[in-house]
Amino acid sequence: MEANPFAAVPDTRRGHEKFEPTVSAILREAVITPDSTNRDRIKYLLYYGSKILEIFFHPDTNDFVGIISTDDKARRLPDETSLIYAAGHRLMATLTNKLKEETRYNLITENTKLKDWALGKGSGIFKWDAIKVHEPESEGKRPMYQFTKIFRPQKRRTASAMAEAA
Repeated sequence: MEANPFAAVPDTRRGHEKFEPTVSAILREAVITPDSTNRDRIKYLLYYGSKILEIFFHPDTNDFVGIISTDDKARRLPDETSLIYAAGHRLMATLTNKLKEETRYNLITENTKLKDWALGKGSGIFKWDAIKVHEPESEGKRPMYQFTKIFRPQKRRTASAMAEAA
């Protein structure tokens, strides 16, 4: 298990200040391990309230895959879905900046509640680059919703670059 590099990275996006203390706490407790089913993937486990967010990173394709679940025995907390995904967003953005390469996250669900969350509060967190609906191939199946976020590395402005711009 490696050290947690995401615990001290603040969220500087406008409007996300209210999430900051909780998101930082979620990231401090993140568990980072190689994926036991695929040693080429890295697995990040985030916990908050009754929610568990597993984020898998595929270094060969720069793709993130997330699986959210609920621990029915844990105490539910207000806005736990939004807060755990805000922490997931920061984790993915931070890793993208460290890689200095574009990465992609796809949230794929047939769950109507998660789809509605992704279109509402989730859209405020992720600012989706694409949303697709995959119609079911057989009768009685639900449509599959795919929300895609492209993370681009942030260019740091050096003091000399800011002086040149002034």
